[in-house]
Amino acid sequence: MAAGGVDLKEAGLEASVILGKFFLGSEHLHYGYWPDGLAVEIANLPRAQEEYCAFLLANLPPDARSVLDVGCGTGALAERLLGLGLEVDCVSPGRFLVRRARARLGSRARVFECRYEDFEPDRRYDTVLFAESFQYISLEAALAKTAALLGPGGHMMICDVFNGGLPGGAALGGGHDLGAFRRAAELFSFEPVRDLDITDRVAKSLDLANRLNAEVVGPIFRLFMEVLSAPRPLLARLLRWKYRAKIAKLERKLLSGERNAENFRKHRSYRLMLYRRAARD
Repeated sequence: MAAGGVDLKEAGLEASVILGKFFLGSEHLHYGYWPDGLAVEIANLPRAQEEYCAFLLANLPPDARSVLDVGCGTGALAERLLGLGLEVDCVSPGRFLVRRARARLGSRARVFECRYEDFEPDRRYDTVLFAESFQYISLEAALAKTAALLGPGGHMMICDVFNGGLPGGAALGGGHDLGAFRRAAELFSFEPVRDLDITDRVAKSLDLANRLNAEVVGPIFRLFMEVLSAPRPLLARLLRWKYRAKIAKLERKLLSGERNAENFRKHRSYRLMLYRRAARD
């Protein structure tokens, strides 16, 4: 949804980066990976996000040389890939995050501002990486584009949330159907190499988010509605009626308490999957 030419989702990501950098010293946008012994506290979220990056890097295919980072965020992960001596290109559709990634990476990596589906590079890659970006691209389009960008024997690496197939969990949002993904990957001649279920390591972040929503977002949202209603109650009722569906969705997503680790484990599956593109005939 856009307002005045501004993509509200992209603006929300930018706000998350600003707040995360100011309060936590982190520009990561992913859930994080919680190792044993790390207390689930907001102060430890940057450590969990660094553990996530380390986990990704440890599972890169050993023959990786050139990597396309799809949905590169602020470029924090791409910077670590460059530190391993890899050739890195990035692609992202949002101008706010592209601007940050370019400032971070400089001339060391090319950052393309476009949708992955529309990306037309001047080269192929041996690894295409999706770190919490695969869920935002249609399944067939993502696999078709990736197959076209990989050289013979190249790898597709996905670390992301998938829909586990159980009914419910609407407040969680996100994720392709896991079974549908596996069937589609086979149709595009991708062969599974590795499939690691890290749901338990990631789900803990949902309890953090739930606490944040209950103790910070919820009170601020209710205060905003009270301030809006006080001088113009009729206008406030009109706006609430006009946008009732969007407000109800937002309230359920952020204020219902359903976005927690228990529901995430029940309705979602978070996996690191490595696939090899079968050699072309």
